[in-house]
Amino acid sequence: MQPELPKLKEQGLDFYIIAAGGERDLRAFFDRTNLEATIIWDKDLSIFRTYEVDGIPASFFIDKKGRIRDQRLGWTSSSLGEFKDTVKLLCQEE
Repeated sequence: MQPELPKLKEQGLDFYIIAAGGERDLRAFFDRTNLEATIIWDKDLSIFRTYEVDGIPASFFIDKKGRIRDQRLGWTSSSLGEFKDTVKLLCQEE
C-alpha cells in the first residue's frame, strides 16, 4: 500500500493508521516501516470500541462530509484495486 499512497493523496485521500499496542513496540515498528500516514495511538482501545473493530486490518472509507461510506476487514491480493476504486468514487462526489 505504501508505494500507492502519494498517488492516492493526489486524489484527495487522507490516510490514517489507528494503532493499538505497547508504545515501545509501535514506535519500533513505525520507525522501521517509513509510512507516509498519520498514526494515532489508541492506547485505551476507545477508537476500536467506538467503531466496533473486531479484527485487523480494518479500513474505513469516509466521504468529504465525514460519513463512513464503506468498511473493509482484512487484506487480500485484490484489496489495493478495490481501495483505489472506492477512493476514486468518493473523490468524484461533491
